[in-house]
Amino acid sequence: MIIQRVTDVTEKEFRTRHANVNKPIIVRSAIRDWPALQKWSLEYIAEHYGHEKVIFRQPYADSTGEEDREWTLREFVEALQSGEEPRPYLNQVKLRDLSERLRSDIGTLEIAKNNRLNRSRLLPESMKLDAGKKALFVGDRGSGFGMLHWDYSYLHVYISQIRGSKEFLLFSPEDTPHLYQHPIHEGASSIKDINNYNPADYPDLKKATPVRFTLQEGETLFVPGGWWHATKMNECSISVAESALTHSNWTQRYRWFAKQFRKQGYSPTKVVLFRLYMFGLGRFLDTLEKVT
Repeated sequence: MIIQRVTDVTEKEFRTRHANVNKPIIVRSAIRDWPALQKWSLEYIAEHYGHEKVIFRQPYADSTGEEDREWTLREFVEALQSGEEPRPYLNQVKLRDLSERLRSDIGTLEIAKNNRLNRSRLLPESMKLDAGKKALFVGDRGSGFGMLHWDYSYLHVYISQIRGSKEFLLFSPEDTPHLYQHPIHEGASSIKDINNYNPADYPDLKKATPVRFTLQEGETLFVPGGWWHATKMNECSISVAESALTHSNWTQRYRWFAKQFRKQGYSPTKVVLFRLYMFGLGRFLDTLEKVT
């Protein structure tokens, strides 16, 4: 499979030809008007936003509080440019935790205009993303997110490449039986690092069909909910990811939550009421958005 690249696409074309049929796409000009595309570099971030603080952990770190570290952006840039290994990878830092001045450099995506996470007041508390839907990722050669995964609760994700390039590896949801899905964390593979593993340990992986490509500066990648993906970088890379809930993954997501509620021991009545509410809310939003 080759990921289609287009210069531009209307929201309706994107919805009918890609989102509604769970098909990735790369749009070359979706962020052409973002100030960050013209301004941002490691040096610019250090000079203009260097005092801002971020907290993140390196990918693959054990899930302990000791792995979280607070940096200023200037400290992070200096560490990244020092060349020392392993290089830090700023990942999943929510934009809402950074200054309004920095956030103003990030524009909106026309293809994401009907992101229902923007209507969080209508969503049940469990389905909101209180930490924010947009996140910042900054790394350099050797950085990356090698753990093969799909985004939490079948959310779509739009990844916009502001500086440099990023290598991607994708697998379709149909390949899930061959990807060594984690027995507890279903959205992750048991392969710790898909960029560095012993093929003999995972023989079924060869039955899956990998999709490899490079996301170039200025491009935006749409990864549909449920698509497995991992990344690595061969140069300085700055990108912003936006999680999205739309008409196309609405039913899949609320059914996933209903499944989790049953596992957590919610009463059958509560689960049914939740499903009925989400079904009705989805129909209401479809009418509001004039989804066809």
